[in-house]
Amino acid sequence: MPSLSLWLVPPSESPLTAAITRIITQTLPARFPNLALPSFHPHVTLASNIPSENVKDPQQFLDNLKVPRAGDVRVCFEGLEVGQEYFKKVTIRVADDGVKALARECRAMGVKGGDEKKAEDWVVNEYQPHCSLL
Repeated sequence: MPSLSLWLVPPSESPLTAAITRIITQTLPARFPNLALPSFHPHVTLASNIPSENVKDPQQFLDNLKVPRAGDVRVCFEGLEVGQEYFKKVTIRVADDGVKALARECRAMGVKGGDEKKAEDWVVNEYQPHCSLL
């Protein structure tokens, strides 16, 4: 069954966007020339594995999210991590306090049927905010 993810993407004109894009598209591929590496926009995943049948109209789904004010969403990088999972081979760990309210809302609406308690449990016990590099 197809699923969706919601990403928090930095502004396109941000120096951070340019720097992370350069790492994803140039620096890491040069270090691993024998690998076919995916290319993607810099982002922090807010929610994943959202069943596509839960999102009949993507724009309406986004419009219905109760999102925090832009100033209340802060992405603070904590460190570089190397992992085993496909989507977490090389990541920059993100402090969860800056994005957890937004992730909780996205998870509640997309996966937990609006159940804020289940979404909060997910944020506390499972959510590992990160910016993927590889």
